[in-house]
Amino acid sequence: MVPRMALAMTVTTDPAPPRPVTFDWDELNRLVRWVHQFAAAARGLIVVGGDKGGVGKTTVAYELAGALGAVLVDLDWTGGSATYKWGLDFERVNLARSAAGLHLMPGHAVRPYRGPSRPDLVPGHPVLENLERDDSACRAIAAGLRELARTRLVVADTHPGMNNLTRAAVRESDVVASPVPLRSGEMRALTKMLKDGLASGGPLVIVPNMIRTPLSKRKLDRLTAILEPYPNVVRDLGNPISASTVWEDRDGTSAVTLQRRAGIDTLRARLEMLRAIVDICRPLTVAA
Repeated sequence: MVPRMALAMTVTTDPAPPRPVTFDWDELNRLVRWVHQFAAAARGLIVVGGDKGGVGKTTVAYELAGALGAVLVDLDWTGGSATYKWGLDFERVNLARSAAGLHLMPGHAVRPYRGPSRPDLVPGHPVLENLERDDSACRAIAAGLRELARTRLVVADTHPGMNNLTRAAVRESDVVASPVPLRSGEMRALTKMLKDGLASGGPLVIVPNMIRTPLSKRKLDRLTAILEPYPNVVRDLGNPISASTVWEDRDGTSAVTLQRRAGIDTLRARLEMLRAIVDICRPLTVAA
């Protein structure tokens, strides 16, 4: 059965609205069908990581969980997190229903928050900042993620950087996705994250993000050199996501992949995101 949230992203059928010549509706429909079929049967843990804020990590995690009908677990404890994007305030989150509850209440079945056009959410909580310093707590939260992923798809959005909690989640992952704007600072940050263990779990998919110009050979060669020492990295880069104003100006709680009414700019952004989502999910199909 297709997960509840995935049903909101429907295939275009005839009679169709007037179609812009520059938009590939057939590709969009093919991607939507692929995602629906994948989500109907898939299980596993996808961890989304990035070294610094502002690289699109939370946006990718939010859209990934929304499109797949996965539960989104927020391992962040700061502003700009998936919890705030979803519309919740950390200070009002029920501790038992948060990611921290995976450690503080072992054996307790965490009940995600649900809302229209949003992924199911296990929110972050301020107490995660303290738990991150406790290795046993981090392992317990990661074990809770693994247990949850036995019965459904789980997407974990992480706090920026390779802290103890992110490392523990990565080690339990089936796939790791890392959105990377191919700028000098972000590629240096990726180098550091790789040294700190970003590629120590499931296959790592690098998604070029916030791309404003065609990818140059110089940047791609540099990225290839950075990734070369790590055999767990998927060698084919994920499809790039451009720096669309749809992402830059967006402040609503709905996932772009789940919006029922969308203008042409939103549809183009959705198409790019779905391409990247398929790339992130492919290692799970190989593993299956």
